[in-house]
Amino acid sequence: SPPEAYAAVNLETLALLTGCMLVSAHMDKQGLYDALSRLLGSAQTTPALFLVRVSTASALCSMVITNDATCIILTPLVVLACKRRKLHPAPHLMAIATCTNIGSACSPIGNPQNMLVASVSGLSFLQFLAGIGLASAVGTVINVGIIYGVYKKRLTPTSTYEFKQPRESLPLPNGAAVEVTVDSPPKAPLPVPEVSSVANHSPPRPPPEADGGLAAVVECPMGEELLSASTDQSFKLARLPQKFLHLLRNAAVSWRSSAIRLLLVAFPVILLAADRWIGLGWLTLLVAVALFVIDGDPPRPLLAHIDGNLLLFFSGLFVAVAGVNATGVPSMVWDALSPYASVRSLVGTLVFMAVTVVGSNVVSNVPLVLLMAPKVLQLPSSDAELTWLLLAWISTVAGNLTLLGSVANLIVAAKASDSYELTFVEYLKVGLPSTAIMCFAGSPLVWVLGSKLA
Repeated sequence: SPPEAYAAVNLETLALLTGCMLVSAHMDKQGLYDALSRLLGSAQTTPALFLVRVSTASALCSMVITNDATCIILTPLVVLACKRRKLHPAPHLMAIATCTNIGSACSPIGNPQNMLVASVSGLSFLQFLAGIGLASAVGTVINVGIIYGVYKKRLTPTSTYEFKQPRESLPLPNGAAVEVTVDSPPKAPLPVPEVSSVANHSPPRPPPEADGGLAAVVECPMGEELLSASTDQSFKLARLPQKFLHLLRNAAVSWRSSAIRLLLVAFPVILLAADRWIGLGWLTLLVAVALFVIDGDPPRPLLAHIDGNLLLFFSGLFVAVAGVNATGVPSMVWDALSPYASVRSLVGTLVFMAVTVVGSNVVSNVPLVLLMAPKVLQLPSSDAELTWLLLAWISTVAGNLTLLGSVANLIVAAKASDSYELTFVEYLKVGLPSTAIMCFAGSPLVWVLGSKLA
C-alpha cells in the first residue's frame, strides 16, 4: 500500500546523500578540486611515485566526498596529467577505481552502502573510523603494491605511452560520414579589443545647467547613482573613492569565502559528533544549508548538482527491497545460514565473508545491505555492531572484484574511455587479488578492532 511504501523509504539516508552532493558542490565552487589538480600535477615525479600520489588522494577524498564523486573528479585530472607526462594511464586508473572503494570503507559517508549502514545501525563517524580505518590504510598500501606488481614494466622512469588521437566524424555530400583523426596545433587566443572599463573610467558628467536649478547626476563606479545637490550650492558632492568601494566588496567576498572554507575543513570533525546531535544524515544536510547561507549567492547553480535520479533510484530501491522482504524468501535464506555465519567464530566469519562477497557481486552491495539490515538488527547489540562493521568493509571491497562490481569502477572506465579503454579482463588482473587480500587480510583487523568497540 502507499503508506507502507512511504514508510519503507529511509529519509535520513536520502538526506545524507543530498547533503553530500551539496557539500561537494561547495568544494568545487571554492576551488578545492582545482587545488587538488595542481597538487597532483605539480612536481615531476616518477611514474611509481605518481601512482602513490593518486592512490593516496583517491583514498582520502573518498572518505569525505564519496567514492563515486571522487572518481568523477579525479579521473579526468589524472588522464590529463598522464597525457602531459606521457605516462601509461592504466595503473593510475586502476588506483582511482580500487583505492576509492578501499578508502571509502572506513567512512559512513564514503559510499551509498555505508550510508545505509550508518543510518540503520546508528554507528557514528568515529566508530567507523576506529573499526575500519586501520584496515583501509593497510589495504591501500597493499593495493598499491598489487598495482605496481601488475604494471611494473609500465611504471619505469623510461616508460612512455602515446595516447590515441580523438576522432571526429565529417559529413559527406551523400549523407554518410567519415572519421578523421584530429591533430591540430593549439589555437592562438583571439585578440581582445581594448575596452574602457567602468571600474577605471567614470562616465562623462553632464554639464551643469545655466540657471543652476537642476541637480547634476553622478554615477559611481559600482553602477550606483547619487543625486547631488544643485551645482550652485557652496558645498561639493562627496564621492566615495573607487578604491574604498572595491575594498568593501573584496572584504565581504573574502570573509564569506574564508568562512565557507573553514566550515568545509571542519566538516569531518563535525561528523565525529553527529551521533550526539541530530544524526549523521540530518547534520550533513544542515551543514550544506549553512554553506548556502554563508555563500549568499543564488543557490540554483549549486542545487543543480543534486542527482535527482539517484535519489529516486534509492527511494524505489527501499520500496522494492521491502517488497522482497515481505515475501519471506530473505528470512528463509537467513535462517538457513545464520547458524553457520556468526561473526563470533572463525568459521562463521568466513561464511559471512563469502555470502557478502558473492551477494555484493550478484545483487550489488546496496540491495544486499538493505536485505540483510532487518536481520542484523535482530542480533544482540555487541554482535550487531561487529556485524555492521564487517558488512560495511566486505561489501565495499567486494566491489573491487570486477569492473561491474561497483559504480565507481564504471565511472572511471567511462570517464577515461576517450583516451584509454579499461577492459573487464585487464581490471580483473588487479581486482581479483586485491579483493581476496582485502577480505582475508583486512577483515581480521576489522574483527579485532570491532570486537574491542563492541
